[in-house]
Amino acid sequence: MRIVLSKRLKKVASMVTGNSIADVGCDHGKLGAYLYQNKKINKVINMDISKASLDKADELMSSFKECETICRVSDGCDALNDNEVDTLVMAGLGGTEIAIILKRAFAENKKYKRYVLSPNRHPEKVRKVLLENGYGIVEDAMVKEGGIYYVVFASEKGAKIPSNNEIYYGINFRTDPVFKEYCINRLEHLNTLLLTHTNAKGIKEEIERLNSAKKELVDDKNN
Repeated sequence: MRIVLSKRLKKVASMVTGNSIADVGCDHGKLGAYLYQNKKINKVINMDISKASLDKADELMSSFKECETICRVSDGCDALNDNEVDTLVMAGLGGTEIAIILKRAFAENKKYKRYVLSPNRHPEKVRKVLLENGYGIVEDAMVKEGGIYYVVFASEKGAKIPSNNEIYYGINFRTDPVFKEYCINRLEHLNTLLLTHTNAKGIKEEIERLNSAKKELVDDKNN
């Protein structure tokens, strides 16, 4: 049985390093199964607040008996020990939620060599928490799937400290064609909204940030 991942999760998988992962909010556990099947890891800790999801993950991993598999009902990283795995993964949760989980883990002195994160919204909140705790960004990507844009990034201790625009849009936004497409489409959408929401401070602030980032795009420097 070949495990097939979405485009987003494939990008997440590509950023995993080391022999073990904890997948927080693992849903049905396909990421760990894929990584083991492709000889990238030999241990996975699947974690979810839903026991029903963990049961599905456990059932899937039963096809890969050689992989050390642990399933834990957990709110965030609560059931994970410090440095218990090489890579901590959180994908598909909101940025606010991931930021809260990270803050709680750092407060309990739980740290991991690499974090691979893909928040649904507000990636800047996640990057800021990492920076506050000495973690920079080593890899950053935007993928488009089903008409939706997703960010995926990896963080390690002492890595690149992003600029303000990079905190919002990733360390590679200047040369990323997917981000360029996102930027153009998002600006068009926000400017349309502004026609009927003229006093919307949040819309204006986002337009200002995107225009600032757009000026830094490599292809736009001479435009």
